[in-house]
Amino acid sequence: MDTMTALIHNFLYFYVLVPLLSILAFILSPFIPKVRQGLKARNWGLGRSYPEIDKNKKVVWFHCSSGEIEYAKSVIRELKKNENVFVLVTWHSPSAIKLAKSTPDIDLAIASPWEMHSSYKKFINHFKPTVLLVSRTDVWPGMLKATKKHGIPSILFSATFVKTSARYRSGWMRSFYSWAHNYFNEIYCVSEDDKQNFLDLNFKGKIEVTGDARYEQVLWRLENSKPPLNIVQNEKNILIAGSTWEEDENVLLDAWLKNRDKYRLIIAPHEPSARHIDALLNFAEKNQCKYQLLSQTHEFDSDLLIIDRVGVLASLYSEADIAFIGGAFKGSIHSVMEGLGAGLVCLFGPHHKNNREAIEFQEYNYNGLNFCNAFEDAASLSGFLQINSKNITNQELKQVILEKVKSKMGTAAILKTTVENYL
Repeated sequence: MDTMTALIHNFLYFYVLVPLLSILAFILSPFIPKVRQGLKARNWGLGRSYPEIDKNKKVVWFHCSSGEIEYAKSVIRELKKNENVFVLVTWHSPSAIKLAKSTPDIDLAIASPWEMHSSYKKFINHFKPTVLLVSRTDVWPGMLKATKKHGIPSILFSATFVKTSARYRSGWMRSFYSWAHNYFNEIYCVSEDDKQNFLDLNFKGKIEVTGDARYEQVLWRLENSKPPLNIVQNEKNILIAGSTWEEDENVLLDAWLKNRDKYRLIIAPHEPSARHIDALLNFAEKNQCKYQLLSQTHEFDSDLLIIDRVGVLASLYSEADIAFIGGAFKGSIHSVMEGLGAGLVCLFGPHHKNNREAIEFQEYNYNGLNFCNAFEDAASLSGFLQINSKNITNQELKQVILEKVKSKMGTAAILKTTVENYL
């Protein structure tokens, strides 16, 4: 990138976009709780004090958006094997607070500084981080410019940059992200395609393909979680449906009704609101299904289990025989990793192009049965369930799926070695 283009991006971002977004945030804060919470965490842009920490430890700074903390957890866990490491996590959106607080290996989680150099200067002078790791996609030029100015190496990991994204299709956006990403010292990509796309952005730093750190986190979570109730097994298969929306359920429930003689159903709505749970209860009563609510039982022995609280889905995948992943009949699919990590064949709707694993694992199969399968409607989904009711219980199939997932591991160990070279 030539100097003039970099200067234009610098001016537009720091002197136009950041001030405008700051003003907009103040205007919207009375009406949007998350915006108000984010401003309050940053003391409304006024002087901000930071807690004292152990100055004898090496501070490793992670920055993650809410969902992208999951990609950092396995790396953090590896680094915390070194007792001299202090893990500092910053977040931009308050959505990350709950996830950060539920991760014991994080020593301190706070809001990121205001997106201007003076705020980052105060932050850096106080915490004196040795290295910055940014998870996945949450790239903030002000943060990266400040670390570069203070001589702090920065790393982007589990990085993706696909040609179908808006970031790539627009020439101006490609130019902007080329400018922003070139503040990084190193980028660790998920795939060779990602690496090539970053190179096409004229990235000049070190770049390698190391895979996706979330595989390790998913497997660790599955291995270290217990179901919230006893699952009574019988001759029927268990179909688990995770993170579903109404649009998914319109298809899924129709297909399941046609196969009730072969499958029991565990369904976990993405948002288990009272209205959503009531709709599922009405469905069960209308169709004379024997059902249970998780909140009201300690043992699943009926046709239908409705998960009416969050945080337990991952622990249930290992108890199932096949998984339906929600979102893909609504607009974009949720993660298929947990289902695959439990060795399950995963089913979903047509809108799954946003998820790399949902696409990739359709290419893998065992005895002709694909690990991931997309459907357009209830009839095709019902037909699959009917035909494969015996095939999906094959323990060799589960083991092959699990081995394929395990083959993707190793990212956390590589990043640990990289970070320790800076300590």
